[in-house]
Amino acid sequence: MLSPEELLAARSREKSIPQRSHGQKDFLPDGSEAQNEKLRLCRAEQWELLKEERVERLGSLVKGIWRPKEDLVELTSPAGKFWQTMGFTHQGKQCLLPEEAVYLLECGAVQLFYHDSLLSVLDQISVMERSFLLDDYESWAQSYRKAESQISFNVYQADGASEFKKSRPGKPYTRMCVRSFSDQVPSLGTVKSLGYQSKDVPLIFALVDNGEVAFYSFKDFELPVDVYP
Repeated sequence: MLSPEELLAARSREKSIPQRSHGQKDFLPDGSEAQNEKLRLCRAEQWELLKEERVERLGSLVKGIWRPKEDLVELTSPAGKFWQTMGFTHQGKQCLLPEEAVYLLECGAVQLFYHDSLLSVLDQISVMERSFLLDDYESWAQSYRKAESQISFNVYQADGASEFKKSRPGKPYTRMCVRSFSDQVPSLGTVKSLGYQSKDVPLIFALVDNGEVAFYSFKDFELPVDVYP
């Protein structure tokens, strides 16, 4: 919590990121002292920017509670704009996957609690370490920031055996990632990251080309066992 004076100072400070004050970075290293000093000053300038504290209004933060038995974060206040691309409904409540919660906490969009204690990013990773691997999370977060590909839809069966309800949709039959034929082919890291997000639900890629839709799926296999049994 900040004092009134600190809040006023935060409101009046410059919001835009300053331009490089030492010029553009050289294309190739030349080993000169002048170039090394220029790089040092640029790095120091970037670290100063990264160290600056970001101030968020308490009322604008979405609150959530970590539920380890369900392996999810239950939101106790209405979700923000991130609900368009993140989150799901579980038993009529808005929830987040563990990796989504860590990402939003890093972005300053949520407050997370566990046993009535407010969690920092490191605290959250520590209490959720059984739910995901840090390397997997970093891969997922990087692909999400780049917005290379995202899961677009959860697909549910429409037959009589389905128990789907809007208030309690249950487990999807499959998840779908929609891409245009003109988009760049997703990298292996992106495909793995999407598969990690989908967990034990099959993932399908829908490729749209001038109104025609083709569906593809990827399967993990081990060479040569799965190819030449």
